[in-house]
Amino acid sequence: MKKSINIKIGGRAGEGIKTTGLILSKIFTRSGFHIFSYDEYPSLIRGGHNCYQIYASSEEVFSQHKKVDILIALDEAGVKLHQNELTDSSLILYDPDEFEIKKTKGKPLPISWAKIAVEAGGSPIMSNMVALGAICGLTRLSLNPIFSLIKDIFGKKGEKIVEVNKKAAQAGFDFVAENANAGSVLGVSQDGPCRKTKRSLLKKKQLVVTGNEMIGLGAISAGLKYFAGYPMTPVSNLLHFLASKAEDYSIIVNHTENEIGAINTAIGASAAGARAMTATSGGGFSLMTEGLGLAGMSETPLVIVEGMRPGPSSGMPTWTGQGDLLFMVYASQDEFPRIVLTPGSINECFSSTRKAFYFAEKYQMPAIILTDKYLLESHKSCSLAKAFHQNKRSADTSGVKFSNKRYSFIKKADNNYLRYKITETGISPRPFLGQKGAACLTNSYEHGEDSLVTEEALPRKKQVEKRMRKLETLKKELWQPKVFGKPQAKISLIGWGSTLGSVLEATKQNENINYLHLDYVWPFPKRAVKNFLENSKNPICIEGNATGQLAKLIAQETGILIKEKLLKYNGRPFFPEEILKFAKFA
Repeated sequence: MKKSINIKIGGRAGEGIKTTGLILSKIFTRSGFHIFSYDEYPSLIRGGHNCYQIYASSEEVFSQHKKVDILIALDEAGVKLHQNELTDSSLILYDPDEFEIKKTKGKPLPISWAKIAVEAGGSPIMSNMVALGAICGLTRLSLNPIFSLIKDIFGKKGEKIVEVNKKAAQAGFDFVAENANAGSVLGVSQDGPCRKTKRSLLKKKQLVVTGNEMIGLGAISAGLKYFAGYPMTPVSNLLHFLASKAEDYSIIVNHTENEIGAINTAIGASAAGARAMTATSGGGFSLMTEGLGLAGMSETPLVIVEGMRPGPSSGMPTWTGQGDLLFMVYASQDEFPRIVLTPGSINECFSSTRKAFYFAEKYQMPAIILTDKYLLESHKSCSLAKAFHQNKRSADTSGVKFSNKRYSFIKKADNNYLRYKITETGISPRPFLGQKGAACLTNSYEHGEDSLVTEEALPRKKQVEKRMRKLETLKKELWQPKVFGKPQAKISLIGWGSTLGSVLEATKQNENINYLHLDYVWPFPKRAVKNFLENSKNPICIEGNATGQLAKLIAQETGILIKEKLLKYNGRPFFPEEILKFAKFA
């Protein structure tokens, strides 16, 4: 009994591949399935090969899979480039009026979707609706979800446009139903790949969202009032998302002239008392490092989203990787406290963002959310209520209440106010800008308790020690990283960030694997990592870089050297099949 299906759309840029894929993701979601969608595209305005992959299942899914059940090929390259993902039973949908398939794995099913769209009263541009209708027919899904989506998407363009798109989808559906060879081509009679699937028909609506959108929602729920950013893949869509919500939630969204302007204006907004955030990728963060030091020295709260992609320099702008871990831990000159959060799922993107605002404000330090293109741009079905629940559960576990309460601000000041007062916790009382009796100087220089610039040895020593004490105080509020799988598994993986989804999919097929997931890496969870590794039979570090940066951090902090590493640095995420293959021979 097949409980899942993997569909891939491949073709040239500009053919609406991502839009079609997102609609198909929502069709499955509205039909009661869980989905995970992943897309690949080159850094070109037009041209090059694009693809979008939807994995739908009756159970919750966490990543993409390698082998494709149905390939929608919009050009000949869409067939040739994905041969290693096809099986003998894979179905290939293509338009025979555009090209012919001579030799391939899988079973070709020609559908003249452009011609069918015209015959249905539309135009060739509606070919994607014919293809979507055909998919519904092949998988035996109702057309009601696609009809409601067509109304949502095209409703503003008028009833005529809505109806002709519906007819195109119906024509694709009917073509499959009327094609006498459809069943034999599929190899599963005419019930389709999802026949007799025990779907968990979800009673509550599911969101189909990206990591960017969940970070944006987390920031809004945490009280974000100022966001500054310069467009840079893969965080550009976070800027666009927040801009679309700015008026609804009274947020200033500033598209700055560059990344230096983004971080410095965010620091200024935070110094004035607003909850502020900026976002960039590795190259942009390189420009932000001096500003990061300014936030550290001036003890100004700041949330920074860093979306990784392969480097160095411009690297591969539209692909993914995990090469910036140590950069985030050590960036900027000299030493100052920070927290580095590494969410591994869509829901953690939400909860980690709320935590970032909490820690940044309470401890008056930078909070970095380190993620990657893969997690930021992939779509997943999820419940926002579940994300809130996870946030509360984390709070219950750690004793932290991640609410929107304001922290460390003074209510009243007298003439003896000291902005950088030496305290046991390392946290000094903070004023709102212009608060009566709380005059202070905020700049990039070392200072004494009174905030005035100093180069004297003793005040310098005391201020460094005061700032660093924040980390010791903060550690008391941190939670223990979660272990997935059986405690005494034969193979123990340890990793961080977006590797979580692919590992969870792998553990569904192999119960002999467990996984320690680090959703924060600094301050380093030394005790939890050391305990996990000392009790592991065969520890393996898994991460998306060439040098094993987490393994190096583990060795530095615990003294334990992990010999086995599963590393990937070709710009692609991990697939569950790769993890299972490696674990088998490890």
